[in-house]
Amino acid sequence: MLNPNTTFAGYAIPHPSISTMNLRIETISNVEVDNKNYNLDLKAAPSPSLDKKSSSKKQSSKVGATQILLKACDDLNLICNKIEDKFDKAVQVHLSSN
Repeated sequence: MLNPNTTFAGYAIPHPSISTMNLRIETISNVEVDNKNYNLDLKAAPSPSLDKKSSSKKQSSKVGATQILLKACDDLNLICNKIEDKFDKAVQVHLSSN
């Protein structure tokens, strides 16, 4: 699934022993977005947390990469939930047939 507002997305993990991941998200221009600043804590357990710092609605020269990242995370969460549901149903069918 590609986001139509994204022209490039990539990541790099500088070193396996350091809990840091570099993300690069390039977006198209001239779209009005709700600009928000977030901190991504990679050392948080059990999953990364996004802490909202501020919010302001204004005309931006680019779609917010943060918004695209959050949308991608939401989409991934939905996909994982569907896979988990299908797996659970398949397990129940298998167990009931034995």
